[in-house]
Amino acid sequence: MGQTITVTGKVAAVPPPRNHTISTHGPKAQTQPPTAKSTPVRTTEPKKAPAPKVKKQAPAPKPGPSVSPQKKETRQKVFVPKTISSVFVTEEVSFGDFAKRHGTTPEQLNALNGWNFRSSLVLAKGSEIYVPGR
Repeated sequence: MGQTITVTGKVAAVPPPRNHTISTHGPKAQTQPPTAKSTPVRTTEPKKAPAPKVKKQAPAPKPGPSVSPQKKETRQKVFVPKTISSVFVTEEVSFGDFAKRHGTTPEQLNALNGWNFRSSLVLAKGSEIYVPGR
């Protein structure tokens, strides 16, 4: 069942790893030659400059009703079907044709699936699409 592999050559001699002391403190003020005993060195963090003061500006005056007409908020109706079905694409078909075949619109499918597809997009075979149930 298994394979046997024969490797020819010599085993490379690898030296053992060396131990190094790593400091996580800021840079030292001056470099000292290494000694047998290490002595801790204290460093001070540089003081940060205070943030510049920003003058508060007076709020902009609110325009009166005679200056500009009030705009009303427009809200779009969100399509929320009572049931949802998962459909797999069995052949390459445009997004618009797929929507028509399932009694819906591309806009409703985009909203339901979280997409922004055009009607002319060709869907790949095997794609899964959520459609409104009946």
